[in-house]
Amino acid sequence: MLKVTDILSKCVLSLSDAKALGVIANAYMSEKLKRLRGWLVVQEDCDEEPLLPRERIIGNEDAVTVMHSAVLRAPKGERCPFGAKVYDSLGKYLGVFRDLIFDEKSGLTSSLLVEESLLPAELVLSASADGVILRAEAHASLRTYRAPRKGKRKQAKSYLPTFSLSETLLPEISLPEETSAEETASEETPLSAADPILPPAIKEDSAGKEGAAPALYGDYAFLLGRKVHKDIYAQGALLAEKGRYVDESLLESARCKGKLVELTVNSGKE
Repeated sequence: MLKVTDILSKCVLSLSDAKALGVIANAYMSEKLKRLRGWLVVQEDCDEEPLLPRERIIGNEDAVTVMHSAVLRAPKGERCPFGAKVYDSLGKYLGVFRDLIFDEKSGLTSSLLVEESLLPAELVLSASADGVILRAEAHASLRTYRAPRKGKRKQAKSYLPTFSLSETLLPEISLPEETSAEETASEETPLSAADPILPPAIKEDSAGKEGAAPALYGDYAFLLGRKVHKDIYAQGALLAEKGRYVDESLLESARCKGKLVELTVNSGKE
């Protein structure tokens, strides 16, 4: 068994090149201080505090030896909360956290040193830099909340009745019978010479609407009557000057020159 303070302040040496990798400043612990993951290494001129995994250590007599510098990893786990106040689950103050005793091979924690007392590590409910909470004797069965793990959850079984489409009370829908092209052509009313030749979709939009804007402009008929807020140019030539009101001729010119979007952005009701 070792105490965390037995390893603190020792230099970390690389056996491959005899270089100092830093100094042990603290320990990285798992949740509830159950296991020692490794050691926090402080390096000169470096803000990072890498993790030295416990299993990568070769020796720890007067210095901590490792094979090479590549054994250092990104930080993982919580720091050992030296100096934190320790309370039990009833709110009773037990003292200050001084040390932690762990198994050198497995890293499992056996006990905590709180002031001058050794307390079983299995009593730990939670721990952070702000404090350590131990389970009181009156709360022998107390457990802390654990957030659910992320991942796929089993879909809850549904007890609602299921229906197939054939069982639902849907109204019967009769589809129109297909007609041949010849029959369709014979049923259509021929256009008179006075009727404008427009695409079918556009002609359908404009039919039966007195005073409506020409359907030739499609969905941009709402621009009629708007005031242009900025000069608009098309191919180097002025298409619409600032202050002009949008009329049918301007709308047609903008459509032909691909400026309907620009005209929409740069115009308004006033």
